[in-house]
Amino acid sequence: MRRATLAVVLGIVLALGLPMPTAGQEGDDIQILDVDTSGYPRIDLSVAIPPELGDGPLNGSDFALTESASPRPTAVVAQRDDIDVVLAIDTSGSMRPNDALARAKQAAVTLVEGSPEDARIGVVGFGSTTFMAGPLTKDRTETLAAIDSLDFSGNTALWDALVESANVLGTDAGTSRYVVVLTDGTDDGSSATRSAALEALTGANISLY
Repeated sequence: MRRATLAVVLGIVLALGLPMPTAGQEGDDIQILDVDTSGYPRIDLSVAIPPELGDGPLNGSDFALTESASPRPTAVVAQRDDIDVVLAIDTSGSMRPNDALARAKQAAVTLVEGSPEDARIGVVGFGSTTFMAGPLTKDRTETLAAIDSLDFSGNTALWDALVESANVLGTDAGTSRYVVVLTDGTDDGSSATRSAALEALTGANISLY
């Protein structure tokens, strides 16, 4: 999956005239996304930190902030984006040999069982057509039942499945969105083109695996 961004709010007492680094500045490990001075003298910074710093708990001692060479206190509130995942599973006839569909189902089950409890997961099946086998939900029993229900049908409408998955995930800026495709081959029979499918994903900032 794409690495999750951890948003951190720093409550900082400092002068309004303190120069702030800009997001994406060369050499920055932390990107400042927003500065809120409405609560002055408290100033809140929303920052994105690299994943190697976001895997464990963070507190004020993990950050150092100075004003005119004098240290200032910090407080940290960590917030992770919500996570939505669509499993797009190939059910075409080519998935019959070598138990390909059964193995794809098992891989999907493993992913579901290893996902964060608060992640929503949906299931899209695709053969000659695409269909919503299971909606986005945190209910793992429902998701596992949707995976188990998949059966063989027709060709491989892969591009259509990507477009459908993107439509299911939507464009919520506060959610990290992923499509995980389990297939044994290339597209065969989609009405959508490859470029249209990729545009549906990239245009909504959805990561594809």
